[in-house]
Amino acid sequence: MRIKSKERFKAYRLRKNGFSLKEIAEELNVAKSSVSYWVRDVSLSAHAKKRLLSKINLGQYVAAENKKARTKAIEKLYYENSVAEINNIHIGKSYAKLLLALMYWCEGIKNVKHGIGFINSDPHLIQSFLRLLRSSLCY
Repeated sequence: MRIKSKERFKAYRLRKNGFSLKEIAEELNVAKSSVSYWVRDVSLSAHAKKRLLSKINLGQYVAAENKKARTKAIEKLYYENSVAEINNIHIGKSYAKLLLALMYWCEGIKNVKHGIGFINSDPHLIQSFLRLLRSSLCY
């Protein structure tokens, strides 16, 4: 029983210094429920509360960074799979003309007297338009 009283006193001291229940349980190698029971009446000082809050904030920051990294990895995987699927699509000549007409209808310049005008800030869309134009006009 004497060993437990030493652990209980050490748990009390650690809690007064702002250690979390989990930290105390790991330090003393006891169950978190035991620590909770031992230190339930401890009132925390401003310094102890500040330490606990800083650990909470750090945990939230780390969790947010981990979530961002996971989300970025998933988005990259989806993007790579999408590009692979799109690159496997074979477009026939009639379908290419239809796509070309739709792209011109949406982004083309309609008041040009001679030639064709196409305005868009996306270089991939411009490249696609030119590729479709060249492939559909070749006889």
